[in-house]
Amino acid sequence: MYYGLLFGAGVAILANSRPYEGLLLSLPAVAMLLVWMLSKRGPRPRIFATQIAVPLFIVLALTGTAMGFYNLRITGNVFRMPYQVYAETYDIAPKFIWQSLRPEPIYHHQVLHDISHGVDLTLYKLERSVVGFVTKNVAYVSWWMFYSLNVFLIPLIARCSITFHWAWHNRWGSFALLTYGVLVCGLLVEIPMMIHYAAPITGINYLFVLQAMRLWNWHNASRNVKQLMLWLVLLLGAVVAIGLLYVRTNFDDASVWYKRRAAVRDQLMKAEGKHLIIVSYGLGHLVHEEWVHNGASIDDAKVIWARDMNDQNCKLVEYFKQRRI
Repeated sequence: MYYGLLFGAGVAILANSRPYEGLLLSLPAVAMLLVWMLSKRGPRPRIFATQIAVPLFIVLALTGTAMGFYNLRITGNVFRMPYQVYAETYDIAPKFIWQSLRPEPIYHHQVLHDISHGVDLTLYKLERSVVGFVTKNVAYVSWWMFYSLNVFLIPLIARCSITFHWAWHNRWGSFALLTYGVLVCGLLVEIPMMIHYAAPITGINYLFVLQAMRLWNWHNASRNVKQLMLWLVLLLGAVVAIGLLYVRTNFDDASVWYKRRAAVRDQLMKAEGKHLIIVSYGLGHLVHEEWVHNGASIDDAKVIWARDMNDQNCKLVEYFKQRRI
């Protein structure tokens, strides 16, 4: 029962953090579970039902009900996620390479136009050709591998062939390799690709790193040299981690845009009454430095952020006339 609950909890976390990538990661696990269940070494039906299927079903049913209720309250449809509404309302570029461009909507703010005509649209046009598709994905995968593994790429590169040979001939290694392949192939057909999209595969990354270190075997080298190289990788990893931690804790720049926004909000939260902040961006504004976002219950919020609407500001001010502008 413990493993069924754990499996269900893992799927629930993936479904609520990275739904698409979580689905790709779950497919090999579900397939392997079914193969094991139907094999001669599989459990008896009663044991499978009580120890795995029922606990798994309970966790997934509760998760699905909660997600459906959340969707219903926000979008009015149990199966329609808020992100889908956002994409259909503002985005032009699709999420997958086989999809077509959407009709351009009417934008009431320049910043929304600039976001929709930014990187995603450029990548979509680039991937219309085979050369562009290969170039984009090779660049992104290389950047992702270096960024996510950093110095731990050293043992993987040094023992790449041996690690692959182990994975190909080991049952659990083959499962990890299959899962890795399914997720990477799924990522390649996405138009936008950011490093956190591959977050579900992080554990398997370090599985291969540790296995490469375990299989490290320098030909014509002494045992001392092998141990020196392994400890050097670990030492470099520790240095990188300590360096990043030091930078994050000691270089606190109060001029960063999100800290300036937080300072304004904190100041107004302590002031009397309710407030409306009208934000106007300058020519050099970066579209991802977005000051305007509010909670779900806007009318009840103490501080509300709104974009400058020029001539339409009168309607905005009239609606929130009880607030300080």
